[in-house]
Amino acid sequence: MLQKRFLSLWFPCLGVERILRSESVLNDKPFATVTKKNNSLILSSVSCLAEKKGLWIGQLQTDARILCPDLEIREGDSFAENYFLKALQRWAEKFSPLVAIESKTSLILDVTGCMNLFGGESNFLNKIENECIYLKLTVKIGLADTIGAAWALARCDVQANPMYRTGDSIDQEARATRSRSYKRNPEKISNFRLIKNLNSPNIKIAPAGQTKKVLNPLPISVLRLSEKENADLLRLGVRLIKDLEILPRGSIESRFGSNVLIRLDQAFGRQPEPLSPLVPNIHFGVRTTFPEPIGLEEDIFTAIKQLLNSLKEKLIKNGCGVERLKLQFYLCDHSIKTIEIVLSQPTSNMESIHNLIKLKLQNIDLIFEIDCIRIYASEVEFLFLKQKDIYFNLENISDKNMKTGEGFHNLISRIGARIGLQNITRLVPAESNIPEKTVSIFSVAWSTPIMDWPNNFLERPIHLFKPEYIISNCFERPPKKFRWRSCDFTTAYARGPERISPEWWLDDENWRTGVRDYWKVITISGEVLWLYQAYGGLIPGGWFCHGNFC
Repeated sequence: MLQKRFLSLWFPCLGVERILRSESVLNDKPFATVTKKNNSLILSSVSCLAEKKGLWIGQLQTDARILCPDLEIREGDSFAENYFLKALQRWAEKFSPLVAIESKTSLILDVTGCMNLFGGESNFLNKIENECIYLKLTVKIGLADTIGAAWALARCDVQANPMYRTGDSIDQEARATRSRSYKRNPEKISNFRLIKNLNSPNIKIAPAGQTKKVLNPLPISVLRLSEKENADLLRLGVRLIKDLEILPRGSIESRFGSNVLIRLDQAFGRQPEPLSPLVPNIHFGVRTTFPEPIGLEEDIFTAIKQLLNSLKEKLIKNGCGVERLKLQFYLCDHSIKTIEIVLSQPTSNMESIHNLIKLKLQNIDLIFEIDCIRIYASEVEFLFLKQKDIYFNLENISDKNMKTGEGFHNLISRIGARIGLQNITRLVPAESNIPEKTVSIFSVAWSTPIMDWPNNFLERPIHLFKPEYIISNCFERPPKKFRWRSCDFTTAYARGPERISPEWWLDDENWRTGVRDYWKVITISGEVLWLYQAYGGLIPGGWFCHGNFC
């Protein structure tokens, strides 16, 4: 059985180097990114030049400005940095099939049995470092038997082991005394020498089976503990891992919790630690590049049709349907024209998508000829086979298929390509006595129709609008004569009242006039109106018109 070996790749300057790769003008200046923490701006990543100026991660921006007045500062983008780290995760798959993101700036690789494919351990690690240099990235590499040990080696510097100066340790005495103490303690020197360097300060290797001896002289800060746990251990004088190892485990757990022991056991290999590799991401995208730029409409549609057929094969193979699709044209002037197609339901039918693209192309001016066409399915969903419904009543077949069939969704997609899918809505019944809340509005593309509406014996107007005040000089209920929208009306017939109370648990500004009595009023001139009398609440009441029936 092969000895497990894990590799830690730490990118300490990931935040700034992501920007420096695209903006080379900043390479000759001290550069840092900042993030907001506790209402203060702190440095989240610093470049090598800024680090030489004495800047460090976690430093306040104001203090950094004092030390380095010419410091260039950008706001950190955690989303872009995470996306960049995922791209590095895919890059690292060439060295091992098992690659996981350990933190915001680190990768963990299970390289068991992989190093022989690259000519041995030294060639393997040197190749990784050289590729990182080519990618303009600073990397710290640690190789060990466990994930915790590899993580620790990537972040420690055995040449200058960090110590907290309390004056209690002989390691903190004068240089001459300290050099004599090392001679008196040959075991400590041998422990440091166990870590191989491969003539590179960025690569540290723990020999197989020597994990405990390598970790013992390292500080506890490399055990992946929290800042509070590190500070509490340092107050007790526990600075090195070997100091923590000799303490009673029961006392450690009762005072600091179980996390300290878990991290210690994971580093020494006494407790297993799972590795969560990258889940394969199926890329639903196709592209074609032309030897000579094309500009004829016929050639463009022919190329698009061929790309859609290739995309259809990928979708069918994986049992998926496209829900959102992007079409990109790379023009001769190095500009990009983009078309986005949104469908009402996932589909692998490319004929309907081709028709939608024709509609969208009318709104794009392709002044220059096209060098490349790319089609990418940005949103896909799994397609599940559905059994067709069997109807014994032939009268319901056409109505049912019109509301839920593929032809209906194709119609919605075509209309949505012109006015937007969010503008095509349907009404769904809702349980409420408030007139404005008896229905809910949903998008047709992402909702199902309601076939059976609840039977309501109360009449409701066809058109509801915001209540409008009417003028009445009489005291009848409802008024015999009233004035509304600068016109005079006379009541010929009225039916009511229907009393509706506001929802007392909600403060609706439209219902602050209190309880309402609604009347259906037919005027002499033929208007059928929905009037109500409000009795007053937080604001005065009166007579209002709320809708009409025609």
